[in-house]
Amino acid sequence: MEIETKIIALGTGLVGSAIVKDLTREDEYNVLAVDLNQAAFDKLNKEPTVSTKKVDLSEKSRVASLVEEFDLVISAVPGFPGSSMLQAII
Repeated sequence: MEIETKIIALGTGLVGSAIVKDLTREDEYNVLAVDLNQAAFDKLNKEPTVSTKKVDLSEKSRVASLVEEFDLVISAVPGFPGSSMLQAII
């Protein structure tokens, strides 16, 4: 099956990594997991349809340009940083 839907998951902590793992069960999605914490990627790098990218998500302009090419954006960054990031995306 050809992967068509491109998804970006911003934040790969407990919530973000669980969402990414659930998405990879179907092999229908190409997921880019983004976080500043490289250690968070260790569990996700085993999934064939997941790629990872280390990015400081507090840089609003970087986040806005990062999500442009994706069909779906998942925000899993909690609290004020997550709210600030959503404003940049919108």
